[in-house]
Amino acid sequence: MKKIDKNNRILLALRLQSVSEVGDKSLEEKDPISQDYGSASSGDVKKVIDLYNRGEEVIEYLNLYIKKAKEVGDKHGEGNAYGNLGYAYFSLGDFKKAIEYHNLHLRIAKEVGDRHEEGGAYCNLGSAYFRLGDFKKAIEYHNL
Repeated sequence: MKKIDKNNRILLALRLQSVSEVGDKSLEEKDPISQDYGSASSGDVKKVIDLYNRGEEVIEYLNLYIKKAKEVGDKHGEGNAYGNLGYAYFSLGDFKKAIEYHNLHLRIAKEVGDRHEEGGAYCNLGSAYFRLGDFKKAIEYHNL
């Protein structure tokens, strides 16, 4: 299995900033497998969305990353990318869509036995339910 995750947490922010500086090129010209979009931290995703107003592009890159992760069988990278998609939608105010992707992240974290990622997914689900005003579910997820 080819490993995608290079633990380069800031690459997403730098890559998106450099793309904006050199002009728009189609995403098909970029090879997401050589990038580290899926493992960028949620703080990096938020920074790109907030500072560069590039939310839709972040989502597009992460979807390409997920496709490539599936092709090479990198479940960990796929799960991280789902979590970052959830965080991207959360940052954009689409809390229902955030919940959808955080649930996918949670499912994969459980599947691969990654308790750390599982805990992060529970926390993110709790935060999304809180923003939707479903305080009972928010408390449930934050207590898991």
